[in-house]
Amino acid sequence: MPEHLTSSLTWLLTLSRFRAFYALGVLLVWVVVTAPAAFAQTDVWLGGAGNWSDPSKWSAGVPTATSNVFIDNGNAATSSVTVDGGFVCNNLTIDANDSLTITSGNSLDIFGTTITN
Repeated sequence: MPEHLTSSLTWLLTLSRFRAFYALGVLLVWVVVTAPAAFAQTDVWLGGAGNWSDPSKWSAGVPTATSNVFIDNGNAATSSVTVDGGFVCNNLTIDANDSLTITSGNSLDIFGTTITN
């Protein structure tokens, strides 16, 4: 094979590898950025008074960092939720007739972009 064709072929193979790695890099960044939203789950407080730590009061157990939390979610009953430890959630929505109390020494970290009341 003539030398100029060999050089051109080598250059094309190098370019193809670069494009493949670039595409893989773009895909990896997309997965890392969108993965948390893809796995977010809804977790609804089932009503009444109680502690955040009580899994029986939640539709999907005690919320995690990927949980979109709704205190009552339209339930007519008045609910009072007390944060009794260090907890997290993604987004938080509290119905107008409900309350959330964070007692001294406890915390609720919200990792999402929405807190609604």
